[in-house]
Amino acid sequence: MTMALTRPVSSDEARAFRAAEQWADDVPVHLGTLRAHLERTALVDRGGAMTYTELAAAVERVASALHGVGVGPGDAVVMVTDNEHESVVACHAVWRLGAVALLVHKSSGAADVECACRASSPKVVLLAPAGS
Repeated sequence: MTMALTRPVSSDEARAFRAAEQWADDVPVHLGTLRAHLERTALVDRGGAMTYTELAAAVERVASALHGVGVGPGDAVVMVTDNEHESVVACHAVWRLGAVALLVHKSSGAADVECACRASSPKVVLLAPAGS
């Protein structure tokens, strides 16, 4: 897998983003976009579509459940994922808590999941829904 590295944002660019209300110091950029497009489609998969409002509500529900089992800032969460909306929701929920998501696609073998678990000592392992 190749990862592209991005350059730091310059002070002038940061000022321009703030002036355009695309960036604030207290919220991530995507939350500003979310507020402007609450009823627009955020995700589409085989199960249908989900609006930004529905996505935000689902992320909060999953984040609450993860918090309830002790997941917090800096904790590792191994996620055996697929390409469905549940995986997107779970990943955002992990990030919402300040935890670290380690994604392993469900088509990977058990050895990959074991490797991720050994490397990270996760607080919890999330599995993609059966049949997805």
